[in-house]
Amino acid sequence: MTATIEQDGQTVDPAAQAREAAERARLAAIEAEEVGFTHLTAYNGRPSTRKIIGLLMLTVVLAGVCAQAAYGLESLRPDVWQARTQVEYRGNSWLETQDVSVQSNSLKAPIAEQYGVPIKDFNERLEAGQVPGTQTIQIDYFDRDPDLALAIVTDLQAAYLTEVTERTASETMTILEGELTDLEDELAAAQDELSRMTNPNGVGLSVEQQDKQSEIGTLRVRITEVERTILDVELDELNNTRVPRVTAEPFVFDEPFTPRPGRMAIVGFVLGTLIGLSILVWNWWTAAVREAY
Repeated sequence: MTATIEQDGQTVDPAAQAREAAERARLAAIEAEEVGFTHLTAYNGRPSTRKIIGLLMLTVVLAGVCAQAAYGLESLRPDVWQARTQVEYRGNSWLETQDVSVQSNSLKAPIAEQYGVPIKDFNERLEAGQVPGTQTIQIDYFDRDPDLALAIVTDLQAAYLTEVTERTASETMTILEGELTDLEDELAAAQDELSRMTNPNGVGLSVEQQDKQSEIGTLRVRITEVERTILDVELDELNNTRVPRVTAEPFVFDEPFTPRPGRMAIVGFVLGTLIGLSILVWNWWTAAVREAY
């Protein structure tokens, strides 16, 4: 038997009211689910246009700030000047020898001591050697004092030219022929050792035999190079092409080697742009992830 209640002159069934309330709640839940589904379906997996514009503006601001910061920090660095000289060789045989000679401590140490520069600092500030793909020996020295840099390069050039011109072709030939003799002796000894080696497995070559063959190959290549150098020396001496020619007298560049605030500003601008774009990509990616789930 269902109890009824009289309210405002009408008979009310509590059970019917409960069923109606439950039905309304069920319909509201379905409607809420449909609204949520519609929202998710409409979501296109990217930040809003307003947010994209804001992130692009942030990228521009970051690029400008980083460029100014890099420019300012680079401007605070002290000026470092670069002095240079160049010497050219017309012969081929001398380049390898001179590339080593111009960097020798016997050439650098007296000049470093003369100007009171520790040899470690002197080596860090000096760049000397063959210009790749050319017959030119180049000497560069870097210092905060442009006059000191120029003086050191001038003295290095003078000492280097003196050493080169005092070394006669016969002296060089003696050095090369001695090196060739040593290499030939090493080759003969290596070949003799290889002939005495045996492979305990009896199949193929042992690791020791392979290493010895590799050593023999390297010695043969080096012997060929020295023989070719000896021939070049003879040809250079015959053609009188051994004497070096100064192609660039010692000079100091018009502008400091460092700082370079303009270049660093470009680096800062690129860095700031990358940071801003990274933030934009991150937002885009997180939006895509939210859409997927």
